Amino acid sequence: MSKNNFKTSFSKLFFVACVIFWISVAQGFTKEKTDRRDSRFLSSKPMQQTILALAQGECLQNRETLAAPEKFLSMANPLPLTEESINKAEALYQNQARPIACKVCHGINGDGKGDPDFESNPPARNFSCTETMKRLSDGQLFWIIKNGSPNTSMFAFSDLSNDQIWQLIHYIRRFSK
Repeated sequence: MSKNNFKTSFSKLFFVACVIFWISVAQGFTKEKTDRRDSRFLSSKPMQQTILALAQGECLQNRETLAAPEKFLSMANPLPLTEESINKAEALYQNQARPIACKVCHGINGDGKGDPDFESNPPARNFSCTETMKRLSDGQLFWIIKNGSPNTSMFAFSDLSNDQIWQLIHYIRRFSK
């Protein structure tokens, strides 16, 4: 194992250990769940999946985002995927979208790591996470971009045309490929 690979592996394991520690500490502060501090908590299936995903460098963003109305959920992007539409969407995402460019919150690479001064709970959506993006239909993304998402920092981009939103959806899906 090279020195850089060792550092990367060690960093991931250290991160996972810290996450486990803080989750178990947080569980201990919840009155109703004090019994979850024992090994049953760390050996639970959801926790094992979280630990494995973190160790593998994957992303998990479990959200309780409101579902779009039914008619939107089944919608597929009607625009063809062209270099021109990607270029237009990139300009929107990186600089031109108003009131704020998408990159400020979601990051230049769509990884959810935007401006360091941006704080959000929950954090901005990570578009580079393949598993997360598979779960989001085009219609759900369209609805969220157009109308925003309550109880998050995602506000409505209602001034964008439908075509601009569909172009953005093509663009943000490229982050997870």
